Parts: sequence; C-alpha cells; structure tokens
Amino acid sequence: MGALTQIKAALGRPRAQGGMSRPRTIRPRRTGARPAPAALGLAREAARAGLRRIHGLHALRSAAALGGAVSLARLTGALIETGELDGPALGLAMACALAGAWLAAAIEGAARCWRRRSAQG
Repeated sequence: MGALTQIKAALGRPRAQGGMSRPRTIRPRRTGARPAPAALGLAREAARAGLRRIHGLHALRSAAALGGAVSLARLTGALIETGELDGPALGLAMACALAGAWLAAAIEGAARCWRRRSAQG
C-alpha cells in the first residue's frame, strides 16, 4: 500500500460522498463604520500622557538591558583573552542590572497608578 493510498484512507470519503466536510466560517456582517462615542475620544486623550510615560520607561529599560549585554560581552571577552576581570565592564554590567531592576519597578508603579486613575474615571 503506497503512501498516497494511506493518506487517502486516513482522510475518509471524498466530500461529494459526505466526507471531509469543512466547517463553515461565520463572517460578520459588513456594516458602515460606527462613529466613536465622544467619551471614547476623551478617554484616549486622557490616557495618552500616561501611556507615553510608560512607553518611555520601557524604552529606557530596553536600553539598560542592551547596555548590560554589551558590558557582559566585553567582560567575557576580557576574561577569555587575558584571564583578568575588566573593572569598567563589571561596573557597567552591575549598573545596568540595577538600572533595569529600578526601571522595572518604576514601570510597574506607573502602570498601577495609570490603571487606578483610569478606573476612577
């Protein structure tokens, strides 16, 4: 028995004979674009400043993570080549780790504050 025959046997009968039917997907009706309520526009404007601050903190945290990766690579390279610790690279790696941890806490605090304000209305 060939591979194609085994595949056909596993699939069952052809669709014309009542087998291999595909479930129909339900498509939503296409209606005209509904205008956004005025409250939605006001909420977006109120949230914009808080979200901008959170996104800025995320960008700084990403930069700290990249700086830490670079300093660890430099530290590893120095260890491989000379067998000694590179002081500035070690200091930069520790500073980037601390900065990343502090920024993570700041992001969480800002997000919690933003959620509390948005829940109050």
